[in-house]
Amino acid sequence: MPVDAPVASVRWGLRPNSGQLSRLGCGAAAACAPVALVAGCVATELLAGALDVPHALANVAATKATDTRWRRARISPVLAHLVDMLDGVAPKPQIGEPAPDFDLPGTGGPFRLSDHRGERVVLLFYPGDNTPVCTRQFCSYRDRADDFAALQATVVGISAQDVGSHEQFMAKNSLTVPLLADAGSEVAKAYGAHGRMGTKRAVIVVDEQGIVRYRHDHLLGLDYQSVDQLRAALDTVSPAPA
Repeated sequence: MPVDAPVASVRWGLRPNSGQLSRLGCGAAAACAPVALVAGCVATELLAGALDVPHALANVAATKATDTRWRRARISPVLAHLVDMLDGVAPKPQIGEPAPDFDLPGTGGPFRLSDHRGERVVLLFYPGDNTPVCTRQFCSYRDRADDFAALQATVVGISAQDVGSHEQFMAKNSLTVPLLADAGSEVAKAYGAHGRMGTKRAVIVVDEQGIVRYRHDHLLGLDYQSVDQLRAALDTVSPAPA
């Protein structure tokens, strides 16, 4: 089904005849192209920028993501993240706003955010246990345990799987970061880290007074923040005096 310019404008925030579609590499035909073509053009551009790869390689990934499943209205995980991002709504809470309190079960026992006033807290939202990128992420923290400990912050991972799944994930990979079970995704939703495919990868730093001082929402969830990047984020939030 063709997509006219007004629909493209509403769906992706692109203004017809503004040249935005052309800058995305779609050309003038994008305004009357199938949804898959428009989405594929957007996906190619964003993948290339997000992953710092040549457009030719990004186009392969985008093409895979916009195959017949899109035409059957079954949005692929990559495009689901793109649609969430292109909706143009800034995730809440923003920097400077209070962090919503929560109480979740976890591999280290119950965790209530407000119990950690006076500490810097890093919330690592991630899509799921035993997925390739999430496994690499938490294994990278395990492999740099000394550097991770030197962050001088309380760090927890949060995803929608239950505690049993988290415990198996940790045992299988000898992980060191406690994992919290946000089974109903209510915490992820409260922190703007939830989309059409579930929990999205995000890093949120809460200061000693319970205020959000840093957040990083990953474009597609295909990468993660390293220990060094977490340290750089925490450097913007001074630790409480000893």
